[in-house]
Amino acid sequence: MLDKTTSLMAKTFTSSINDADSAFKRGHEMAQLGVNYRGSEVIVDDSPQAQDPNEAIDPYRSGEDGQVRAGDRAPDAPELLDVDGKTHFMFDLFKTTYHIILVFSSSPELIQKVFDAVRSRHSLFKKVVVLPKGTKLGQLGSWENVDYDVLEDSQGHAYVGYNIEGKGLPVIIIRPDGWIGATVANEEGVQRYLKLVFTADA
Repeated sequence: MLDKTTSLMAKTFTSSINDADSAFKRGHEMAQLGVNYRGSEVIVDDSPQAQDPNEAIDPYRSGEDGQVRAGDRAPDAPELLDVDGKTHFMFDLFKTTYHIILVFSSSPELIQKVFDAVRSRHSLFKKVVVLPKGTKLGQLGSWENVDYDVLEDSQGHAYVGYNIEGKGLPVIIIRPDGWIGATVANEEGVQRYLKLVFTADA
């Protein structure tokens, strides 16, 4: 931090009048969007990169590599279509009072198993299914009587933003602080996260 502020001070006060515009430009690090806690003991990351014991993690920049892993800030995504035809942003779901468990899948079996894994702690989780682009809500039966939200990723932004196809890990848990606590494949990964974060059974 001291190196960065010293560099900015030097850039600002040694620039000529002709360099005024560039003197006040700040690099991407100042936005702090790369800040992360990958490798922390309070996350579950089943991404292939996380299995490498020699992986170098930069707590200020690793979150900018496009991987979207546990320990990263959860990204937003627009054009999420609900059963009533209304559109939402991913950030509309976020609250500081609960975890969000996202299942990026149209598989009824996976959805049921994942949500059953958090049933005993239902008050601590908001459950959301994100269907892939082009999956019409009506094609998969009635969603009106389920105890979770169902959204269609109508423009594909969420699947791309969370790198679902790239990782092959369709279950994402977002902590109340807006950071990703887990990226896992199924209910077994969810159970590992619950044991890690919650000390006693509900």
